Amino acid sequence: MENKFDERILRLEGKIERSKREIKEFDDMISAAEKKLTNYVTEISKLQRDAEIHILSKDERDSAIQKLFATHNLGSLPSNITDAVALDLTDRIESRLTDLDNVLQSKKNSNDKELKMAWDLYLDANERWKNAEAQKQAKLEIKNAILKRIEGKKIERDSLELQISDVDLSRIDEREKNMQIEVERRKNQLDQRNFGANIQQKWQELQSIDQKINDLNREKSFIAVDAEERVRLSLKKNDLENHKKKHQKL
Repeated sequence: MENKFDERILRLEGKIERSKREIKEFDDMISAAEKKLTNYVTEISKLQRDAEIHILSKDERDSAIQKLFATHNLGSLPSNITDAVALDLTDRIESRLTDLDNVLQSKKNSNDKELKMAWDLYLDANERWKNAEAQKQAKLEIKNAILKRIEGKKIERDSLELQISDVDLSRIDEREKNMQIEVERRKNQLDQRNFGANIQQKWQELQSIDQKINDLNREKSFIAVDAEERVRLSLKKNDLENHKKKHQKL
């Protein structure tokens, strides 16, 4: 009886051990299943987020495509934009943008050429302006020199006229006056003296003095005419210089 009881105990203990192992195996299976479930849930959540991001990106992509088509007048769009359609539309947009870039580059090159031409024209105009200013300055200097020469000639003319009027003519007038006084004196002497021998001599002296007076009058006339001629020539010279100046301005 005791042996049977022991055997039974052993069998029960064996069953208990097996049950424990089975329970442990079930626990491991449950733990593995729970882990897989957690992984599945995590993966599903990730896929859901990716799907949401994909949908959001698709919406953004479609919106960007619509804006680009409207901005650049690329035509109408299909109601449903699939990935294949989006790829084709993107290629069309890139082609259009390439064309626009080429047009902009061409305009840029054209603008660069126009700017260079404008800059060259500015430099040329600036150089011509400098030359014009230099010519203007040179003409002004020539004008000032001519005016200075004219002023010098005027001073020279005035000085000459002054010399003629104050020196030559006055001296001749004085000599003429003295001669006339001398003639009167000699006449008085002849009137007071009735020396027959001296009358002829004094008469000859008187004729000589009259001749000298006539010579002085002729000399005075020549000097006056010469002075007038000099003044006239000086005025003509000034007129000629003024005409030359006007001709140079033209």
